[in-house]
Amino acid sequence: MEQLVQDPHQPPRQRIHCLNTIADLQIKFGKNLEGARAALQRIIDLNPAGASAETARHRIDRLPLELKGTEQRQTIKMS
Repeated sequence: MEQLVQDPHQPPRQRIHCLNTIADLQIKFGKNLEGARAALQRIIDLNPAGASAETARHRIDRLPLELKGTEQRQTIKMS
């Protein structure tokens, strides 16, 4: 994924998609809030005034909720 992001021939839309995927993987499998935040910040840095940057800003605000959503729920056995 990182190679695609770094490839200067990739269109911005593809780079943004890859960075969002990296953020997804950081949350779902790495439980890495800062790694996900860094990937989304890179989207903002690509084009701070763009719509994708605004979406990334909103997602950064929701990252703790995304992380919480990946935690397994504790079940209580009722006897």
